Amino acid sequence: MYFDLPWKGLYVAEVQHQDKTAGQAQSKGYGEASYVTTLSFRVSEGMASPALPEAAAKH
Repeated sequence: MYFDLPWKGLYVAEVQHQDKTAGQAQSKGYGEASYVTTLSFRVSEGMASPALPEAAAKH
C-alpha cells in the first residue's frame, strides 16, 4: 500500500477490521471481533501544511 505524503508535518494512519466469525475467549462466546490500530509519524520534507479553516482548527 502506498500513500502520497505531500505535506511536511504529523500524519496519523488508522486501520480498522471487523471479523464476523463467531468465537470464544476467556470461556465466553462472541459474535464478532473488531480490531483497530493506528500509526503516527512525522514527515520532515514537503510542502507546508495548508491552513485549516478557523472552525476546524478549534476542534
